[in-house]
Amino acid sequence: MRLSGIVGRLWLAMLLLVVIVLGLTVLIQAGILKNTYYQQQEDRLLQEGEKLAEAISGERDSELVTRQVRFLARLMGASVMVIDARGAVLQWQAMDMGMGHRMMMGREWEMPGRRGNLSWDSGAWLPGIPLPFEREQLDQILKGQSVIEREYSPFFDAEVLVAGIPLRSNGQVTGALFIHAPLAPLAANLGALQRVIVYALILGVLLATLLSLFFSRMLTGPLVQMNKVARAMATGDFSRQVAVPSRDELGLLAESLNVLSHELQEKIAALEKVDQNRREFVANVSHELRTPLTVIQGYAEAIQDGLARQEGREEEYLGNILEEVQRLRRMVDDLLDLRRMDEGQVLIKQELVDIAVLVQRVKERFSSLAGEKGAVLDVRLEEKLPPVIGEADRLEQVLINLVD
Repeated sequence: MRLSGIVGRLWLAMLLLVVIVLGLTVLIQAGILKNTYYQQQEDRLLQEGEKLAEAISGERDSELVTRQVRFLARLMGASVMVIDARGAVLQWQAMDMGMGHRMMMGREWEMPGRRGNLSWDSGAWLPGIPLPFEREQLDQILKGQSVIEREYSPFFDAEVLVAGIPLRSNGQVTGALFIHAPLAPLAANLGALQRVIVYALILGVLLATLLSLFFSRMLTGPLVQMNKVARAMATGDFSRQVAVPSRDELGLLAESLNVLSHELQEKIAALEKVDQNRREFVANVSHELRTPLTVIQGYAEAIQDGLARQEGREEEYLGNILEEVQRLRRMVDDLLDLRRMDEGQVLIKQELVDIAVLVQRVKERFSSLAGEKGAVLDVRLEEKLPPVIGEADRLEQVLINLVD
């Protein structure tokens, strides 16, 4: 397959179109998938956090709160922290999420009523350890608003998804529930989904390559066949036909080429027939011209030799010569009207002809010539022959051809 040919160009065009469409689809789908996936995780984090907040709000059994916090931390693979309205950490269950500051992971912290380890002014929990959340986030939650954000946490030294839910008791906000879920597992899951999409793209491109090659060959196959038939027609071979694959534009073109081939074959056959008729016509005309010339020559030689004078028939011979000259002139007039002969439309006068007079005239014209060759013309006619319908000159020419 040549890329410069129509098959190659059509294949490349179809493949390029498929690659562009699939590429744009994958890019758009990847972006939508990423946003949708993160949005689903955010919604799930808020839903689970709201369930836990509702369960532990006003709960005085710290052991029960601890179990519920631990369960959510394990379920979400996240850090769960319960803070009262003063900012003191009441419960904290931090699972080992593969993030920084692991000396605090996997441990439970209970600091009811204590704030000594939380310094808003220094922005640190303990010396050298940053706060796990922002004061603005806590203030927003204490106002009764939930928080959901994606950010980099210096405390965890990783990208996290932060969900903050207010804790209420008797309609009053009594604390906050913070959930820090690492984005690394989410990104890994998202990456796996995106790899599946990329693999599907590669498979789609490979499949599109094969299908586009197949369809390009299928579409251009009739064109190649038509080219072969056209070349055969150029060499005079009109017997080849193009298979009509369908009734679409290519099928109509193939059918038109077949009709053209058939019409050309008929036209060429007609031209050959016309040429053959012309050659036969020339041969017949040559024969018809030779007969009156022979008659004229015979009478002229008889007059020249004095035979006509001796027999007293000089005037008769001259009259016969004049008749043959007139007949020659009529024949020349017919030759000038070749157009009618080519069309097969020869006009014949319809008149009553006395066949006996016509036969007798031909006999008199050829009697002397027959005598020179030692032959005798004998004419036997029935009496009172009825006239025939035809053209006298042409009927006479027929009789002359028969006698000659």
